[in-house]
Amino acid sequence: MNLNVEKAFITDVAKPGGVAAQELITKFLGPAPPSGWDGWSRQRWIRRDVLVRALSEKVSGLEQALGPSVPYSKSYSSLTMLATSSAPPAT
Repeated sequence: MNLNVEKAFITDVAKPGGVAAQELITKFLGPAPPSGWDGWSRQRWIRRDVLVRALSEKVSGLEQALGPSVPYSKSYSSLTMLATSSAPPAT
């Protein structure tokens, strides 16, 4: 670490970060555009879209795992019935 850096150099290096910070502040705290999709709403929508897509890719495997004929294991309906008469592990 060079502690003898000139103040002007530090200021020049910091400028892009200040510009980026201002853009983020404007995007997420500024007034909503006419479309109504402010920064946080857009971000939340994108997260939801990614979640829905990821879940849709897993549905067939999930259906199989939750189905009545799982190889080498009891079905979840059987396990649920068993849990009514005997406490499952880790409870």
